[in-house]
Amino acid sequence: ALSVVFETTEDNKVLRKTIEGFHDFAKICSFHKLDDEFNKLIATLSKSLFKFAELAAAQPERIEEPHWVFVRNAKVQMAAQAMFTISFSYADCLRDGWKPLLDYVAKLHKIQALPAALLERDDFVDLQGRPLLSSTHVAIKMLHSESTRGGAKGRSIFSYLW
Repeated sequence: ALSVVFETTEDNKVLRKTIEGFHDFAKICSFHKLDDEFNKLIATLSKSLFKFAELAAAQPERIEEPHWVFVRNAKVQMAAQAMFTISFSYADCLRDGWKPLLDYVAKLHKIQALPAALLERDDFVDLQGRPLLSSTHVAIKMLHSESTRGGAKGRSIFSYLW
């Protein structure tokens, strides 16, 4: 019922109350271990986000970049913030709800609406500020060097990761 009110109203006060209702519902689901209901809430919020984006993009007078739909629509912003805040706050209840969350993030990435801070690897740097190689690249290099020297016998898989 909350999602129908959220999708149909344009009143900011009602929108805020429905967001509070979503948060309260998530809290109840978390307390009583109603994981399936919690995941349905996340899926519902995700569906609402996609619906809002499609409606905004379908307006003929708005010929603009797709990511502006997310920036200019307050309802989309509120739903996205609620979905991510609820998911983060009650992540222990999140089971199948990860799929709609990741679908939404993938959609944002596709239309180039994600901030650069989420796409850059600048938090994985050495002391001089150079980007570090991922553990996969390091493991492959170590495997290759060990196999060419013939010294891979007796080493555990963990030695290749570190």
